[in-house]
Amino acid sequence: MKKLLICLRWSLIGVALLVVVVLSLLPFMIRWQGAVWLEQQGLDADIGYVEIRPMLGTVQVNNVHIQSPSGERLILDQLLFDIAWNPLFESGLHIEEVAIEGLTLDLAMTPSGLRVGGIPLSGDEDAAPDTAGPPLFERLQLDQFQLRDLTFCYLLMNEREEQQANQCAGLDALQLNDLAMTLGDTPSLSLPGVSLSGLRWFDRLDPLQLAVVESLAVTGLSSPDMARWQLEKVNLQSLALLPGGNPAIQLNALTLAGFNLAEDVELNAVSLDAIAVGLALDQTNGLAFAPTLLKRVSQLTPEASSQGTVDASSEADGRQISLKQFVLGQIDIGAERPLLSAGKLQFSDMQLAGAAVAVDTLTLGYLNLLPGAEEVLALDSLELQGLDVNQDVAIAGLMLGDLQVRLETDSRGALAFAPTLISQLTPTPEKNDSAVEGVEPPSGASAAMGFEMGDLQLGSLAVFADRELLSLDSLGLQQLKLAGDQVELARLEVSTVDFLAPAPGTAEVSHYVKIPRLSLDELAKNSGTFSLGKLQIGDPEIFVHRDADGGLSMLSELAILLGQDGETVAGESEDSAQQPTTENAPPLKLQLTSLTIGEQGQLHILDESVSPSLDQRFTEVDLKVSHLDATPPGTPADVNWNMALNQFGSLSLSGQVAPFGDALSSDLEGEIKGIDVRDISGYAKKFIGYHLDQGLVDVDTSVDILEDTIDSVVTVRLHKLQVSPVSKADLEAGASELGVPLEFALSLLRDKNGMIELKLPISGNINSPTFSIKHIVNKVMFKVIKETVINYYLPFGLVVKTLVGDSLAGMGFEPVVFEPGTAALDDTGEANLNRLSDMLQKRQQLQLVFCAPTTLQDWAAQFSPDELTSLQSSVENPQLPDITVEQSAELAALANQRTVVAKQYLIDHGVTPGQIILCTGKFDQRSTLRPEMSITIGQ
Repeated sequence: MKKLLICLRWSLIGVALLVVVVLSLLPFMIRWQGAVWLEQQGLDADIGYVEIRPMLGTVQVNNVHIQSPSGERLILDQLLFDIAWNPLFESGLHIEEVAIEGLTLDLAMTPSGLRVGGIPLSGDEDAAPDTAGPPLFERLQLDQFQLRDLTFCYLLMNEREEQQANQCAGLDALQLNDLAMTLGDTPSLSLPGVSLSGLRWFDRLDPLQLAVVESLAVTGLSSPDMARWQLEKVNLQSLALLPGGNPAIQLNALTLAGFNLAEDVELNAVSLDAIAVGLALDQTNGLAFAPTLLKRVSQLTPEASSQGTVDASSEADGRQISLKQFVLGQIDIGAERPLLSAGKLQFSDMQLAGAAVAVDTLTLGYLNLLPGAEEVLALDSLELQGLDVNQDVAIAGLMLGDLQVRLETDSRGALAFAPTLISQLTPTPEKNDSAVEGVEPPSGASAAMGFEMGDLQLGSLAVFADRELLSLDSLGLQQLKLAGDQVELARLEVSTVDFLAPAPGTAEVSHYVKIPRLSLDELAKNSGTFSLGKLQIGDPEIFVHRDADGGLSMLSELAILLGQDGETVAGESEDSAQQPTTENAPPLKLQLTSLTIGEQGQLHILDESVSPSLDQRFTEVDLKVSHLDATPPGTPADVNWNMALNQFGSLSLSGQVAPFGDALSSDLEGEIKGIDVRDISGYAKKFIGYHLDQGLVDVDTSVDILEDTIDSVVTVRLHKLQVSPVSKADLEAGASELGVPLEFALSLLRDKNGMIELKLPISGNINSPTFSIKHIVNKVMFKVIKETVINYYLPFGLVVKTLVGDSLAGMGFEPVVFEPGTAALDDTGEANLNRLSDMLQKRQQLQLVFCAPTTLQDWAAQFSPDELTSLQSSVENPQLPDITVEQSAELAALANQRTVVAKQYLIDHGVTPGQIILCTGKFDQRSTLRPEMSITIGQ
């Protein structure tokens, strides 16, 4: 028994010594066998130190250097691995500490496989892993993991063992504490915190720093079942892509809090502070994001194609992502110059579900496009509420602060928005082709996306180029809906609209159009109808300028600004020939319940195409149109238009008009009062060759149009009108229509108050080429003047037989006949003079010329009564008697006496003496006619 105990003792001692020897030799054997195996792989290997402490459960490896002939390396300064033994007996692994310092690892991808630190990895790729049986450990606990000075490189090799890429990632330190993992049927994980500092990504083949992260901290990572994940907070400090003088991205800080991943993804808050994006110009001078960085990324997967693209859409279709709050402190984007700067961007309660997006609120502090001296867009603030994007887009409310837009003009004056930037953003055809190659729209995608806006508020808007193009103080919009070709808008309100400042030196007004208030209600449009409930334009100020060439300045300037000059229009016509025609589309039918313009509107008209120029100001403009409807084409609309002309005149027009039928119909009544003819003298000079020197015009008009055929009467009343010819040639041209000078014809029409009334009948087809203002003036007006003169003076004895053609010529009145040898008036003569007396008292501006001759019948009655009968019945060329000088003098005196008798008769009947002009009496020795006193209108 004693010997047995001694044998057992020595056996235990021997076993113990053997174990000690084996454990003592194990590090040496590991170093030796490891070095031998590595050398057999063709590697230069050196393992400096290996220490195993079984009782303490630690393994330490120092100074490992492995390098392949091609330069691939695995360098490890120190590895420390410390475990606790007791949990191993309970199927648990408790790692007290893992520390790695100074690790450099090259990972090379070659056509023959993967090499790690020059060591090729090979195996049976088709063999399925043996997953049967329980896990080796049910619990894993890691108290502390530390990694310092890590460099990991990825090398891509071709068949000739040439490096196609050599990119590295490195970090200064990585540390995690208190990792707890449960395996088996109820797996779980808990990691209180991970911190990382000094992360670097760089290209070693073509030396370039690609990315730098100062620090990254993750806290509260956990999962109760390895399917649901929670993360308390992520904090990133100082991220830079392509760090240096102009980084592609520079982010000061990023904070993420409250991350939950299960069937859905939830994020409580994301905050970014001061992100700057630097773009670069590519070979086509287009803007590109970090082309050198993207080139390095593409080197890592050179054979990637669309076939290898992972389609995760089916996996993500049912997953919803929610973000409670997102805050971006500042963003700046630039290239060779600043491109965009935005202030605080914040949104809350964002929901993403497949293609659907919902955001509760979104705010933006400010937005500047091309900030600095050439700032093309500046927005003070933006607030959006209730964004919902699914198949349609809906926005509950949008509020914009002050918005300024600055446009540029090209060499032809056409407007362009940031043309240099737009050209840099627009891809070249080569780029565009490659970008869209093989891209197909998703099946079932909607052909037209609907849009709905609940409320829009804009603080102010200003659009500039070389001058102000548009400005407004505020804009409000309610209930806008767009769906295909259908548009609905409940209300639009705009205040203080200023549109298009004139080009420098062309006009003295500040803008062509100024509208203090504008509102619109119940707008609706579909494929066939455009309807408005109510449109109100409050007190507009409009400037209409017609230049010396007859063009409207505002329209000409708009055509230039919009690029619609001759060359551009020609180019557009060529392009339009290639576009599908829309001739078969029916025209929109307009419905307007009510239109109101005024009541204190102003219209300023400057027409420099005539001389003198027309400079007319219309004030108190008030226009009302109601029940304008094209759906029944013949439905008449009510029109009421009133305004003041300059200081003393006025215009009014009311009635009905039906403009939407196959032909125009209207029934309008109107009047114009108090027009100073000097204001329209330029048109008189142009059309009739006369200046209008003074006078006022009143016009009553009745416009009756039935199916494009007009049958109307314009009554013109001219007060104290005075005209003068422009030139003799123009006077003759005007007189040819009348037969007498116009000023003389007008004098015939003046009443005792200096007023002339003309009724101008206007008839014909308004679409006829001959129907024009010039036609009305040159034909209708002259005809009316001629007919009015004849119709007025005919009852007073106007001699119409002196008309030449259709013109007035040699106008005179029925003569006063005398008995031969006497100056006494008979009943017929007195009746004639009575009519003239009545006329002269009504036309006190007229003067009549009385010329009373004596004839051979007067000679015979006084000096040879026997010859009177033969003279009264004589034929032509009678034999003339011998007449003495004394007889001729007596007969001339008789002629003068006759005119005096006629004048006295008229004066006795109330005619002003100055209206009667007597000519010198004469004895006509050759006339055998009965003596007749001629009466003509003095000129």
